[in-house]
Amino acid sequence: MADKKITALTALGAGDPDPAQDLLHIIDYSASPVNKKITVANLFSRVDTSISSIGATTFEIAPATTVSGFKVTVPAVPAVASSETEVVINDDSNEYVDFRVETDASAQAIYTDASTNIVYINGDSSDVDFCIKGDTGVTAFTDASYDALGVGTNVLDGNYRTQIAGDGVILATGTTTSASTTLTMSTADVDRVQSVLLPATTGTITVLGPSIAEGTTISVLGTETTTFVLSIAAVAAETDATLTFIKAGATGGALQLQGWIAYASCEEHRSSDGVFNFSNQVGVTRLDVDDGTTVASTLVTTGAKDGQMKYVYVSSETGGGGFTIAAGNRTAQPSAISMQNAGDSISLMYDASITKWIVLHVNV
Repeated sequence: MADKKITALTALGAGDPDPAQDLLHIIDYSASPVNKKITVANLFSRVDTSISSIGATTFEIAPATTVSGFKVTVPAVPAVASSETEVVINDDSNEYVDFRVETDASAQAIYTDASTNIVYINGDSSDVDFCIKGDTGVTAFTDASYDALGVGTNVLDGNYRTQIAGDGVILATGTTTSASTTLTMSTADVDRVQSVLLPATTGTITVLGPSIAEGTTISVLGTETTTFVLSIAAVAAETDATLTFIKAGATGGALQLQGWIAYASCEEHRSSDGVFNFSNQVGVTRLDVDDGTTVASTLVTTGAKDGQMKYVYVSSETGGGGFTIAAGNRTAQPSAISMQNAGDSISLMYDASITKWIVLHVNV
């Protein structure tokens, strides 16, 4: 039997408890009562109940007094702007205290490497995407399977390192019938238009595309979940045509550059090198007339993407030769374009619907 009442017992000091330290001998009230004890380790190894700590307190987990792994500091009640609750990882800025958040596919979905001072998203290069949302939809999105970034969109096609959607703009495919107001789309595209552009049935969005009459809008779904109702009947039938949807009140703007822009790479060809094809993988081709040879060159369409830009110019001339660009894969000129003098240039854009390069500007 105990020889002292509990209130008369001596309290443990702040640094006294170890995992094996007895806290208090207790009695097992079973058929055969017996005295038992509980240790510090017994008490905190598993607590299957809610735990609350109200009022000023500090909770910290650390391997040493000078290395803080995880710390929660709660100020005196009530909290004010100058005394806020803090949750801190690596409070002592130690290079060996990292932070990691896992998902089903990644052990480093969010990972802070303290020794290199780098914060990783998808640090182990798993198939994990990352999304930042604004109040009306996706602001930024990384698609791990494509190693690509979307700005204003989470629908990427893998053809570009970065795809930027215009303000309130979505591209989708749809099918129209001549003289009909029914626009049929895939369920996935309808869901995108509904969730991003039409969060409610009020308001309208503009539709632009082949056989869509000027001023056409949509406001609500049709009788099926794969159809929209056009405000104006389609001019002609189109199957899986690329359509542009612009939300009411949106600007459609995609990018503003307040500084200059530069192409970091280009291909170069000399007239002495002979016949060649223009590459579709870089935006600029520099030509050097270095002998009296006239070289025939071709703008290839294989691998070109709709809307792709190409700029070709002559950088120098030291011979009497030059270059000719064949007319076969482009429009606007019925014959070959001759480029032979320094400063001669041509700008083009690729149109996938006709598989040709459109000449935007010629200076020869």
